[in-house]
Amino acid sequence: DQSFELSKYFGSIQAELERFGFNSSIQTKRTGLDVVVESAFVKQDTHLGLIEIGYGDAKTQKGQLIKVKLEVDKSNPLGFVKTKKLIKLPVPFMVATLSEESLFSGKIHALLARAYSNRVKGRDYYDFIFYLSRSTKVNILYLENKLRDSGHYDLKEPLDKKGLISMLTAKFTTVNFKQAANDVRPFISPQKENDLSEWSAELFNALAEEIELI
Repeated sequence: DQSFELSKYFGSIQAELERFGFNSSIQTKRTGLDVVVESAFVKQDTHLGLIEIGYGDAKTQKGQLIKVKLEVDKSNPLGFVKTKKLIKLPVPFMVATLSEESLFSGKIHALLARAYSNRVKGRDYYDFIFYLSRSTKVNILYLENKLRDSGHYDLKEPLDKKGLISMLTAKFTTVNFKQAANDVRPFISPQKENDLSEWSAELFNALAEEIELI
C-alpha cells in the first residue's frame, strides 16, 4: 500500500503504552508517500521505564533513552509465509509473524543486498549461523522475489540452491570477517567470544553448503 503513512498510528501507539504506565515520545525518521521503507523511533526515559517495571535500582545514565525502531516496508514482495505466535507479556495475545523459513530468507537477503559503507554488519552473519544451527530451511521463493525486487537477481531461471550458494560464496570473499566479528562482540557473552575467532570465508562457505530449501 503505497499510500500507507506510519504517522497515523503514532497516537494509538502512545495511548497503548500509557495504559501500561509508559510516557513515550515518537520521532519520525523517514516517512512520506515517496518513501519505500517508513521508520520512526519510539522513545522512553530509561530510568522511568525501569521504575515502572520494578527495576528502579538499576544504574542508568541521566537522560538515557530506550529506543524502539519501527519500520514498515511498503513494497515487500510476495512469497512469504505467515504464522501466529503466543506472546505472554504484558498480557497474553497472539501476533502474526513471518514463518522462521521466511525470516531466514529475509536475513539472507539482507546479507546479500545490504550495502556496507565502512562497517560490516556482523549481525547478518551471526544470524546466518543462528538459523542454520536450528536447521531452518530457506523459503527460496520469497528470497528470490526479494532479490529481484531489490535488483540483486535478474536471471530468467528461478533461483535454486546452486545459484544461492554461488551468490553467498561470492559475497563471503568480499567480507572482512574480523571486522564483522568485532561488530557483534559487544552484544554477546564473554563465554561465546572465542566462537567469533573462527569466523572466516572458509567457515561460511562450508555453512552455506548446509542450506536446505522449501
